Amino acid sequence: MMNVGDSIILQDFSNEKFIITKIIEGGFGIVYFLKPLSTYLEKSVMKVFKASDYEVQYREALLWSKIGYHKNIAEYMCFGKYNNSFYILSRRYEKTLNEIKPEELNENEIKRILIEIINGLSFAHRKLKLIHRDIKPSNIFYNKGEIKIGDFGLSSYLRKKIILSNDFTNIKEIETMSNRVFGGTLPFMSPELFLRDNLNDFNIKTDIFAIGITRFCIATGGILPYVYFTKKINQKAWDMFNNKIKDITLKNIILKCIELDPIKRYHNYDEIFNALNMNIQDSNNENTIYDIIAYIQTLRRIGQNERAKNIINEALSEFQKHPLLLNQLAILYLFNREEKKYLDILKPLFEKKFDYNIDMYYDPLFNLADFYFYKGDLCLLKDLIGKVLLKEEKYFFETYPSYIVYIYLVGKKKEALEALEIYLKNHRAHPNLAIFYFIISFRLNCLNKAISFFKRNKSIEAESILDYYNKNTGNTLFDAINTLSNEVFKGEV
Repeated sequence: MMNVGDSIILQDFSNEKFIITKIIEGGFGIVYFLKPLSTYLEKSVMKVFKASDYEVQYREALLWSKIGYHKNIAEYMCFGKYNNSFYILSRRYEKTLNEIKPEELNENEIKRILIEIINGLSFAHRKLKLIHRDIKPSNIFYNKGEIKIGDFGLSSYLRKKIILSNDFTNIKEIETMSNRVFGGTLPFMSPELFLRDNLNDFNIKTDIFAIGITRFCIATGGILPYVYFTKKINQKAWDMFNNKIKDITLKNIILKCIELDPIKRYHNYDEIFNALNMNIQDSNNENTIYDIIAYIQTLRRIGQNERAKNIINEALSEFQKHPLLLNQLAILYLFNREEKKYLDILKPLFEKKFDYNIDMYYDPLFNLADFYFYKGDLCLLKDLIGKVLLKEEKYFFETYPSYIVYIYLVGKKKEALEALEIYLKNHRAHPNLAIFYFIISFRLNCLNKAISFFKRNKSIEAESILDYYNKNTGNTLFDAINTLSNEVFKGEV
């Protein structure tokens, strides 16, 4: 169990380092609120699953990554493994709708929220035929006024323990508990689901009912329209609702959404938009290259490599010779230790004129550069990165150790030393890079600074390597670094 204030490094997310700022435990696992140390990243949320719930983990990751980007859907970032448990990393947003007080929202804002929720759900349904199954205020994020729908995929496998007030009119507490045969949250589930054999008969109408209850609760501060388990009208709630919502069109839409009889409800999202006299706002009709990459990475991390290859090859027919797709294909071959195929894919990208914007080549460039770096082919590393004109931005300093090595090789030693310190502070030091820091410090006559740095940052890797060389060569610390320096550079620099 990790604690608030602990730092973690996510290897599946470019070895980025985060500080835990908040922890929430639930039936499915634990949610960690993360603050990145890298300035170019935003705050994130890491949902760590119970080790036994593999089906839940894979399903949510695959669905969420395949949905792709939409302005009204919470942004999926990464699926990976930490301390033998799987996690999903997503963007962190300001608050959820259940944290918004009724007085904070006017009628126009409630209408806009309704439109944006339907936009996101409609997009997911058109793209994947996806039914959310657990729409409620706590699953909808309110980020600087913009709506983001969260928890796609997981909701169909969750049971909710609901604690209601004594008169069944107000939600007091909701606790999630893993259970694969139940979905939804009771006050937001349409009544037909509780008929015999209907427990998992979710469809668009059941999501529409949940949307209506969510909108109603926003207007009333969480007071429900019906007395649950009796279906009686909660008059106090309706008085509050009528006082808050004056727009007849908006009121009628919400009322039709929460009809107890599914036949009287809207049949699809288009009908709601027609009632609003609007068209569904598409922000992403087609897969973008980044959507495809996110899905491929998720497939790879759950071991579906052949499926990932098929997706890449299909995408290459549309995005021919795209460097990001080829980079993902190369990674799959390298994972299987097929180094020749790996090099055959990536090397040609840098031998001719670029077919795409230079930004698209950074990932394969540093992927290949890291390959050369770990192999000790520093001349090839220098030649490779030298073919691509790069600005020495902090982003590269903090992200790519091979770029730092390149800076040193071309003679900008001071900048490389500073960049290495930044990188090693924010990432787990691997032996090659830790030793490289020692070597640069040695050549710049500031070895004592390097030793002091590693003592402050407790680099076990670097200390153990130095200790190994000292014991096996019988040399002094100075001689050990000199020996390492000559071995690493092979007399070429």
